[in-house]
Amino acid sequence: MVYSTCANGFKTPEHQSVAHPPFRMRSAGSVLGCAFDGGCGGNVFITEWELTVNGEGTGIYFDTEAEGRTYIGFARESASEEAEMQKKEQEGRAPANSRTDLVLYPAGSGEAYHSTGWFWEKDWRLGTCQGGSCSEDPKKDTHTVSLSEQVNGKGDWKSGGNGKGGFEDLISPEERTITQRFSVDDKRVQVVLGKDSRGNLIRTWDVTVVVHGIGDSRPPTYSPSP
Repeated sequence: MVYSTCANGFKTPEHQSVAHPPFRMRSAGSVLGCAFDGGCGGNVFITEWELTVNGEGTGIYFDTEAEGRTYIGFARESASEEAEMQKKEQEGRAPANSRTDLVLYPAGSGEAYHSTGWFWEKDWRLGTCQGGSCSEDPKKDTHTVSLSEQVNGKGDWKSGGNGKGGFEDLISPEERTITQRFSVDDKRVQVVLGKDSRGNLIRTWDVTVVVHGIGDSRPPTYSPSP
């Protein structure tokens, strides 16, 4: 393990998994003790700290009364490892009567578009994803994709239609928020909405669709449901 020595005399691991940080995070004004490898000339009084994620990984900025701002960085897992961990975590929360061998992912640019002068259209493809990319299932046409929807978080879930090998969702432009759930052969599946800032796929079981209203040129906004 590689260590760096800060100006205040204690040592901190620079290359340690963020899953096992070498110290406990405490609020402003509390004491950071000598819980590091190596000696320490006394406690460090933290006036402010901030957890941050940057191009180098995850780290912490903290201000001390004596030394000013200091940064401790930790190496993060590789993108592929992060994606695999994220996938396993999400699969671990899979709802009843679901499957994880297939997903729906957006076609083309991923945005809804005007297929007619009135409706928005969002096209979903059926397939599998590996790492940061997705591909269509060669046997997609043997599967039936169905949609259930709830509007503005109220009332019963209603059918939004079905399709073979994928789904073409036509959305009228009235302002509202829709929660969507997709199934393949009557089993719930995850939906891939795109990628996060690290290039990992954003997967969700329920999709929140915000339709901005008649006359609004912005396409509907898609995000994971809480």
